[in-house]
Amino acid sequence: MKTIMDLETFIAEGEYFLQRALLRMRRAGLDIGTCDIDHLCFRVHSEDEYSLYKVLLSEQAVLLTEVPVNGRFIATFKLHQGFRIGDRVVNVVELPAPKKSCTYLTGFEHLEVVISESFETFQAHYPHLLFEPVARKVLNSELCLKFEDFQVKFHHNSLERVIEIEEAELSDIVFDLDGTLVDSLQQILEVNRRVLSEILQRDVTQDEVITNFHSDFKGIFVAFQIVEEAAQRRFIQRWSTLSKEASYFLFEGVMSLLSHCKDQSLRLHLWTARDFESTIHILDALGVVEYFDSMSCANEESSKPQATNFIGSSSREVGAFIMLGDSATDMLAAQNIKAIAAAASWNSVVVHDDLIKAGAEISFKKPTEFLNWLKERW
Repeated sequence: MKTIMDLETFIAEGEYFLQRALLRMRRAGLDIGTCDIDHLCFRVHSEDEYSLYKVLLSEQAVLLTEVPVNGRFIATFKLHQGFRIGDRVVNVVELPAPKKSCTYLTGFEHLEVVISESFETFQAHYPHLLFEPVARKVLNSELCLKFEDFQVKFHHNSLERVIEIEEAELSDIVFDLDGTLVDSLQQILEVNRRVLSEILQRDVTQDEVITNFHSDFKGIFVAFQIVEEAAQRRFIQRWSTLSKEASYFLFEGVMSLLSHCKDQSLRLHLWTARDFESTIHILDALGVVEYFDSMSCANEESSKPQATNFIGSSSREVGAFIMLGDSATDMLAAQNIKAIAAAASWNSVVVHDDLIKAGAEISFKKPTEFLNWLKERW
């Protein structure tokens, strides 16, 4: 009969692997600092071992998920007592069944680390290291660095959070407007320039507007030192008037996306830093106002990303919200209403690093990519 290590030995082996890996990483000049070591991966040689270790871990851990991936199952456990190295504790372990086409030695194979900056920025810190090409996915993209006898993989989400997102039963989608549904950047920049010139009583240049661009009125007021409440109110009123004079267009694929969401009986909400009047004007002109169950707009009391500004929460039922936006403000807004933070990266001026730092959990390059992701869930 096949024998396996007991749990005490399993934990000790994991701690030894982790200690050795951290030492090798440090010697290679790779310092993960305070980054979270999310989980360890334990490979097995056979299906029999997979079954036996699954039983072993089930006695001292919670099974988070067991799903088929690339032709074999992967089980993920959260240990009651994890692997300890100094002040670090790693509670999650990934147990993949062996692929039929591959042969593995039984033992710990890699660790995974959560980072809060883009892969490109992270790699730039270590030009002397040869990372594998980024494995890009809508959810849980991966950067890998291989050592002689182990690997370290980098992600932007914990494995537990990835599982939560994969298993979420979506009921509501919250959309940002400008830069997400509507291609409006150039129009906004010109309206900002004209209104600022009037309020400040000087010729504000386009370069000034671009350099000091913010996705909300509050940020603009700070950048241009508009501190008087009366001036701020005049700015918003004038901005609303001029904004309605511009022409706007939906990004390609947005209409199909909205139609599919409605066909699936998803509740759709709009959350924008715009005022209500210009928002309604744009939606009416584009013929999409009827798609939305609620609209949350900026007012004198509050604005996105404040949760109190989002009125769609009153319709929240059992299920999950996802918020799609193109700015750090949108990612913060998602966190404030406990929604999945989804980055809309099809806007040409999106700074992906800013979205990652602000908490983007999932990323889409086109509206059609988001649509296909939704279709895969039903």
